[in-house]
Amino acid sequence: MKLIRKKNTTSSQLTKKGKVESRPDKPNALLGKQTLQGNLWKVLIVDDEKDVHEITRISLKGLTFFNNKIEFLHALSGEEARSIFEKETDICLALIDVVMETDTAGLDLVKFIRETMKNLLIRIIIRTGQPGIAPERYVIEHYDIDDYKEKTDLVADKLFTTIRSGIKAYRDMMIINQNRLGLEKILRAAPELYQIKPLELFFEGILTQIASICQLGASGYISSINGLLASKDDTEQLIIRAGIGKYSSQRNPINLNDMLIKIQACPESDNPVIYCNNSLIIPLKCDSKIEAFIYFEDVLSISEDSINLLSIMANQCATAFNNLKLYRSLEKANALNEKKNQFLGMAAHDLRNPMGAISNYCELFLMCTSDKLCDDDQSMIHDIKASSNHALSIINNLLDVAKIESEKLLLETREVNLYDIITQCITLHKIYAESKQIHLINQTEPNLPCIEADPEKMVQVISNLTNNAIKYSNANTTVFIHAFQKDTHHIQLSVKDQGLGIKEEYVSKIFQPFVRANAQPTSGEQATGLGLMICKKIIEAHQGKIWVESIVDKGSTFSFMIPILGKKEEKGGRS
Repeated sequence: MKLIRKKNTTSSQLTKKGKVESRPDKPNALLGKQTLQGNLWKVLIVDDEKDVHEITRISLKGLTFFNNKIEFLHALSGEEARSIFEKETDICLALIDVVMETDTAGLDLVKFIRETMKNLLIRIIIRTGQPGIAPERYVIEHYDIDDYKEKTDLVADKLFTTIRSGIKAYRDMMIINQNRLGLEKILRAAPELYQIKPLELFFEGILTQIASICQLGASGYISSINGLLASKDDTEQLIIRAGIGKYSSQRNPINLNDMLIKIQACPESDNPVIYCNNSLIIPLKCDSKIEAFIYFEDVLSISEDSINLLSIMANQCATAFNNLKLYRSLEKANALNEKKNQFLGMAAHDLRNPMGAISNYCELFLMCTSDKLCDDDQSMIHDIKASSNHALSIINNLLDVAKIESEKLLLETREVNLYDIITQCITLHKIYAESKQIHLINQTEPNLPCIEADPEKMVQVISNLTNNAIKYSNANTTVFIHAFQKDTHHIQLSVKDQGLGIKEEYVSKIFQPFVRANAQPTSGEQATGLGLMICKKIIEAHQGKIWVESIVDKGSTFSFMIPILGKKEEKGGRS
C-alpha cells in the first residue's frame, strides 16, 4: 500500500521520502465522546471552596492536550457533582475534594461514579486539604481512585503535570475500550458475514479499531460503490454502508460518484492510500476492480506503521465484500437450481405414467399375441418394453434426485428387520441373477437387531447395490449379501461381488451424480449414473454412511452402516 500525495497536502506534513510524517505533538481528533461533541477535554472540579476553582482555572489557562482545549466544569458539593455527571457523560477527569457538605462527601461521590454509574474510564484524583480525615493509604486501598494529592502539593507546575497525566491515561483507556468495542462487533458479526446486517456490524468494528489503533479521528465511513452487488432479482443495486462518529446515523453522507472519481484519478493501482484535504481514502478492490472504499475525516497525521496496519484492515474488508458477492451469486445459483428441480419434478412426473403404460401394454400385447407373432416381432416388442422400463427407471431416479436436492426426501421410519429386507431383495433379483448364471448368497443371520428405518427406502438401497453387483459380474460368479452387528450402536451391510472392479481414480467419485465406473456392464445393460448418489443420500438421511472397496478384475464390496433401533442419538460410536 502506497501513500499518494495530493495537491492540498502541506509540505510540513511530508518527509523527504514523500510519506506523511507522524506528529505526536499535533495529532488528530481523539476517540471518546468528547471528540464527537466539540473536540474538548472535560475536567470536573468538585470543591466547596470557590477560590480553589478559580486558582485551578487560572493555573491551567491555555492548557491543551492532543491539540484539544480543556473545558472546566464546576461543582461546589457532591450532590451538585452528581447532577453534572448525569448530564455530562464524557467527563475525562475529576478533581474531587473529600470534606464538603459531609466529611465523606467526596468519597461518596467516588462510589457513585464507579458503582452506581459504573464509569470505569474517568480518571479520579482526590485533592484534599484535610488528609487526616481521609488518610491516603486507606483511601487508595478502599476506593477506586487514580491519584491522591494534598492541596498544598498542587502548585501550578505540579497541577499541570497531574491534569495532563490524568487526561493522557483517560485517552489511553478510551483507546483500549474502543478497541474492545470494535472487536466485540467483529466477533458478533463474524459467523454471519454473508448477510447484510452482520457485515455492516463487522465494518463498524473495523472502523472503530482503525480509528483507535491508528488514531485517525472519530468520524469514519465505509461503503460499496454503485454496481458492486446486485440484488436477488437484479432490479436494484445493493449498497453496503457503515459509519462511526458523525457518520454512524447517516445513511448517505457522501456522494459516491464524486468519491469514485477521486479514487479513479489516483495513478496507483494497488490499493493506494489517498491523503487530501485532511481526509484519508482507502480504495478496496473486489475481483481486481475498485468497488468500495474506507474514508476518514480530520486526519492530521499518519505514521508508516499505521499505513501498514491500514493495508491489512483494507484487505480484510475487501475479502468480506468478496465473500458477500460470492454468497449472493450462490443464492442466485440455488434459486435457479430450485427452479430446475421443480421443472425436473414436473416433467418426470408427467412422463412416468405414459412410460409405465407403454411397458404394461407391451407385456399385455405379448401375452395375448405371442402365438401369432414371429420371432422378430416378439423381439421388437421385448426391446420396446425394455427401453420403456429403462426410461421409467431414469424418470424415477430423476424424481428422487429432485426431492433430494430440494431437501424434500421424507422418511417414514418404523422398526425394521434388515434380514427380511435382504430376503425380499434377493427374491426380486433372483431371476435377473439366474439369467446371467450368477449366484445370490445371503450370509445374514435371522436374529439381527432391528433398525429404525423407512422400509421402502432400504429396499431401494439394497436393491440398487444388488442390481449393480449382478450388472458388473461375469457368469458363474457369486454375489454375497452379509449384514451383521458392527458394534453396540450399528448394523453394517455389505454387498460383495466377484466382478470387474473399479479403477482407483473412480472410487472417490462413484457416489457423485452421473458418474459411472470405468467398466461396462457384462451383458450390455444400461445405467443412469444416479443410483449410487441416491443410495448415499438415503443412508445419510438415516444417520448412516456408505462406502466402497474395490480391486480391478477381482470385484467390489459396497457397504453401509446404520444405527441400531434406539441408538440414533448416540453418534460417538460411528467409525
